[in-house]
Amino acid sequence: MNQIEVNVTSDQYAQLQRVASRAGLSVSEYMLARSLPLTTEEIAAMETLDAFLAPRLAEAHSGALSSKSVRDIADTVLGENGD
Repeated sequence: MNQIEVNVTSDQYAQLQRVASRAGLSVSEYMLARSLPLTTEEIAAMETLDAFLAPRLAEAHSGALSSKSVRDIADTVLGENGD
């Protein structure tokens, strides 16, 4: 098993101990949960979102931006759906 060392003050460590204890976790468990909070399903969902947003981000970076407001876009979409 690998280890990671983090330098903290005594006060910071005491605070970590209190917070971890309230969560019913050891300091190590608490630090891992806070550092690596995503489950396999959440990671897959984030990858799906990244794939969905990638072309839109590329358009934005290339300067292909809309001058419409969010309200204008919503009105257009809702109008197209007959809502």
